[in-house]
Amino acid sequence: MQEDMLPYSIAWIFYNEDSETARSLNAPGSVVLPYFVSEDDLTMVDAGDCVGLDEWDLLRGLMVEFFTPPPMSVTHKIKPYFEDILYDLLGKFLCQNNYDSVEQCIIAIIGQLKNHGESVCARALKTGLAILPHSLKIKNALSQIPVSKLEGPKNVRIFL
Repeated sequence: MQEDMLPYSIAWIFYNEDSETARSLNAPGSVVLPYFVSEDDLTMVDAGDCVGLDEWDLLRGLMVEFFTPPPMSVTHKIKPYFEDILYDLLGKFLCQNNYDSVEQCIIAIIGQLKNHGESVCARALKTGLAILPHSLKIKNALSQIPVSKLEGPKNVRIFL
């Protein structure tokens, strides 16, 4: 697989604790969240246009950047909060798409991310393994990725 076959970027977006997004996600204060921005949306951002990011973009961003500290400090512990959002979004995605299990849901998300390169998949698989440490499917998929791709390049943007 060629690295980063389709363009993408991770957009870290800051939300004040009183913002609608922070309230809707039950944020424990101001929060910085990673959104996965790909293809057409990335072209629009580069052109200076507004892009509507949604829960699907946030779910993919969390799957890829779960182990990455936010690029700016926030006043609360972010990792437990990321876990809460990730579990909530996986539950929604699982129900919306009628998957039989969280494992099946995670594998489907990673399948969609394959078009963006092995390093993206590897980071999402690591998150999947943190969620389901005994999943043979996730362990097997991760073992298929060369070690050199496990910490591949990241395309990061910060929005305040």
